[in-house]
Amino acid sequence: MFYVPSLKKKLSEMPMNNRELTSVYKQLTKGADGARGDDARKMKPAVVLWLSELFPTTSSHSPLDTVDKNGRGFAHNLTGYLLCPCEYDWNDNSVKEQIRDRHPKFLVTAMSWPRFLYSKYTNDPEDLEKGFLQGTLLLKAYKFVFTSPTSARDVKDEERDPPPLHKRTKRLNQIRTRGHVASLLGMHSVMPRSIAYIAVQLRFALSNVGSWRSDDGDFDYILF
Repeated sequence: MFYVPSLKKKLSEMPMNNRELTSVYKQLTKGADGARGDDARKMKPAVVLWLSELFPTTSSHSPLDTVDKNGRGFAHNLTGYLLCPCEYDWNDNSVKEQIRDRHPKFLVTAMSWPRFLYSKYTNDPEDLEKGFLQGTLLLKAYKFVFTSPTSARDVKDEERDPPPLHKRTKRLNQIRTRGHVASLLGMHSVMPRSIAYIAVQLRFALSNVGSWRSDDGDFDYILF
């Protein structure tokens, strides 16, 4: 309801029967699917540019294709590192191979947080909230979708410890970009569901899955 204020008004003014509600639900689902697909299409090449900026040495040794995603995911050292749960040591070749082979002891599921969610791409086992949702890549993806591609380019890795997305003080409607998505949705601050949406989109962009589905091997996007 928050993101579709006109629907809230319509429902309050004119009660609908089940048939009408079903029709509205189908329209909303179609619109949501279209928006998700559009965001995924735009982020697919964008994430390659971000990685080359944030990890220039690694990216130059093993460049990613902006169109074909087959070389991404755990098959690629950099995207695999970012997708890897923090509790696994991706730099250990034995661990890396077992993750790729989907060994039962090293399954990658939605029950573990991937590195790209954290500041400096690592967590503190004694304080799992430290650095959580402060990853530079996550912030770039958020701004790319909700404000503008230009604002995403303004996010630099030198900002090593930015405040988490949900605690940012600058209101989204203060950003000087005309007609951005946040403005169109009436978003005046960062919402928890919007963070979850971007986390899913970013993980999908880093993966080698070509078209959207609710799971990626053992990883359940809905549970995530």
